[in-house]
Amino acid sequence: MEERLVLTSVGHDVVFGNAQLILAEYFQRHPDKRPIVIADENTFKYCWPKIIRADSKLNSADIIQLDSGEENKNIEVCIQVWNRLKELRVSRNDVIINLGGGVITDLGGFIASTFKRGVSFIQVPTSLLAMVDASIGGKVGVDLAGLKNLIGNFATPDLVVVDVDFLDSLPDIQLKCGFAEVLKHGAALDRDYWNQTIKSTFGDLPHVKSLVQRSVELKNQLVLADFEDRNDRKKLNFGHTVGHALETHFISSKVPLLHGEAVALGMVVEADLGYCLGVTSENCYNHVENMVLGSYTIPDIEPMELQAIVKNMKNDKKNRNGQINFTFLQEIGSCLIDQTASEEQILDSLKKCLSMDRKS
Repeated sequence: MEERLVLTSVGHDVVFGNAQLILAEYFQRHPDKRPIVIADENTFKYCWPKIIRADSKLNSADIIQLDSGEENKNIEVCIQVWNRLKELRVSRNDVIINLGGGVITDLGGFIASTFKRGVSFIQVPTSLLAMVDASIGGKVGVDLAGLKNLIGNFATPDLVVVDVDFLDSLPDIQLKCGFAEVLKHGAALDRDYWNQTIKSTFGDLPHVKSLVQRSVELKNQLVLADFEDRNDRKKLNFGHTVGHALETHFISSKVPLLHGEAVALGMVVEADLGYCLGVTSENCYNHVENMVLGSYTIPDIEPMELQAIVKNMKNDKKNRNGQINFTFLQEIGSCLIDQTASEEQILDSLKKCLSMDRKS
């Protein structure tokens, strides 16, 4: 018998273990549900074969295959999928299985939660980032004009299935992206966990797999206490105000900055900004800077581009009363929410940490 951990979240369980077995049990409990699968070209190739035998209905399931990449997480793709669901005569008694990384779980969850005012859905995250962050907590949505998750809602899935063996097929760059969210959980929430994460790197797959459960537990604790992100759940925003702005800035470039890479660099900038404002200790800032810059590369950013990055921050959904909103670390494992800074202070930290002339 497989050992299995079950975490209770808001209106559903997060189940760790073999995805095929977990889904088989789900369909035994819900024999009348018809599955529709949303995947991208990578998860269809590498992950779908691992779960197709979970239930006979999956053998004949309709597959909606989307192109991978953040640039495809938009309302136009939603319309295409909604039309396909209409053609398939999907009902509210059916279930949509979102098999993929953060783009698929965000997009698929939003599509399911809005079609016919809500179709049941299951999140099956296949990337590290989706396992520890995107699929946990009920946030679903899409980008608008390149701005991250500007359209979305809170929707609880029927089930979240966390099978760390999907990570075996994940390229290093995707492990690297997910590892940024793991570091964030330690930096903002749990010093002991931070110390555990930095014992090795994203390239050490057994180490990475061992961290997933605790990351999910840390996030889930905040989700249970503050589902709609009005209070302590904002602690999870550390690194994301700058990170989302960077990701938006690079989304149409020849070499886009992936979400985890952007969040990692965002953590450095926000740690510096917090230090300059007297919130973050010098020791804490040094820990974050050394860990992140030892693993993540700063892209080429001209000084003249920094104003455009700040402009992106002004459209961030976390802002309040016209002010850019941050979560700043105090020490490793503790942070303050609802912090603000002037545009000049933000630009100074961006220049210091990211600009091509930062060493001048």
